[in-house]
Amino acid sequence: MSAGTGSLRGEVRNGLASRRLRAGLRQRGSVTIPDADALHATLDDVLTRTVVEITGDPDAKPRPGQSALAHDILTAMINATSRDARAGSDHVLGCAPTGVGKAIACAAPAAVMAAKRGHRTVVSTESLALQAQLLTKDLPDIANAILKATGHELTFSVRKGWSNYGCVVQAVTKLRSDLELAGIKDTI
Repeated sequence: MSAGTGSLRGEVRNGLASRRLRAGLRQRGSVTIPDADALHATLDDVLTRTVVEITGDPDAKPRPGQSALAHDILTAMINATSRDARAGSDHVLGCAPTGVGKAIACAAPAAVMAAKRGHRTVVSTESLALQAQLLTKDLPDIANAILKATGHELTFSVRKGWSNYGCVVQAVTKLRSDLELAGIKDTI
């Protein structure tokens, strides 16, 4: 996106600001993706199960802002994978204070897309503390919710090398392993 050609459209829901970024000067209309409603319904189920798992309260529900951000992210992911040029925005910006539930709101849509469409997602964190939170707390809870909601097992891992940067050797090794498991001849 070049300077001056994008616009932000957003709203604040219970302390969580969610903005959809629109690239370019022209407005793109939205299209109906055949399974979008089913993906959003699965996301609602996964968010609820995750919050119940975290809180231990069977009546717990996701925060409205957390749910709204998660749905905005899922919509952007659906649009990003749509082959229709009229699909809506494929960018989302979420802003909220610590403890609101942004990590779950970001990871849950990626987990739904992985379970329902086989998509992989890279999550980059600003801090090692957030990375540890995702790896040891949030992602296991989301994976459990995905298993219960969809029957799919979610896998996740950290791919970093020295100085906490992505490690090409680890990434290629993992890719080769996945290709071998899938029965695809290694072409790397």
